[in-house]
Amino acid sequence: MRRMSFEMMTDAIRDRSKTVTRRPGWKNLKPGEILAAVEKCMVFEEGYEAQESICTIRVVSVRREPIRRLWSEARADPGYGPSEVRKEGLGEYDMTCVEFSLRLCSAFGLRAKDEVTRIEFEYVT
Repeated sequence: MRRMSFEMMTDAIRDRSKTVTRRPGWKNLKPGEILAAVEKCMVFEEGYEAQESICTIRVVSVRREPIRRLWSEARADPGYGPSEVRKEGLGEYDMTCVEFSLRLCSAFGLRAKDEVTRIEFEYVT
């Protein structure tokens, strides 16, 4: 089973408040795929033991979109950005769409115009 790292959002995965993630890669991921959510993925080296998964998730939808969509479409759909920030597991933080976009850009070395893969998932019991 493929693993997906949630190192920065482990608590949101554990409490199941996160149902969307954005990644620069994962372009070939398909709805229905099952993944092991782990705290940290590393290349296996001699002596390294695989981490136990936090939980299992099923991909619901996958699409590519620019990071700036979180705030640039506010006039057309004012609820999109705030809803996405909550789905990212950040509902407990008072984070704006722009702040989340900046955090995403910083984490992956991207710019707001760059596209990422938006992955929506559900938890497998």
